[in-house]
Amino acid sequence: MMTGKEFNEIYNIFFKFFQKDVLRHEGGYVNHPNDKGGETKYGISSRVWKDKIKNIKELTEYQAFLIYFVEYFLNTFILDVWNETKNFQLVSKLVDMNINIGLQKTQQIYQKAIELLGIEARNTQEFIDVLIKLQKEHYESIVRKNPKQEVFLRGWYKRAEYRGFQQ
Repeated sequence: MMTGKEFNEIYNIFFKFFQKDVLRHEGGYVNHPNDKGGETKYGISSRVWKDKIKNIKELTEYQAFLIYFVEYFLNTFILDVWNETKNFQLVSKLVDMNINIGLQKTQQIYQKAIELLGIEARNTQEFIDVLIKLQKEHYESIVRKNPKQEVFLRGWYKRAEYRGFQQ
């Protein structure tokens, strides 16, 4: 369990990460016809959040931040990674992957990286390199299954190259 001080610390770091990196990656409102997520704003998908967000265009940056902080970090295995490593570069890479490819695939890639390098390697740049390689392989498998998704591949590769938040 986190103390109040620890919670404030991670909240503040996460907010900086959100402002600097997540908003840059996700942008504002987008409605691309080939995007399976449907309309998005700040990367929040109207399809995924349809029961909680009635009009995605009205979503504020702070509401998006809270969704990411709670649903893509606090309520996931990534909080455990933070508690075990205190490595926000790794945590922010995993959150970014979660935003882009979903929690299940993020967890699978994370576990595969541990299998390849060992759990002790989580605080190394080599571990980040393996996450990037596995994330790119995931994107390639999407395009093999659905060639229409190739329109996103260059952007996905760029996204995979993200090495985590640098303060």
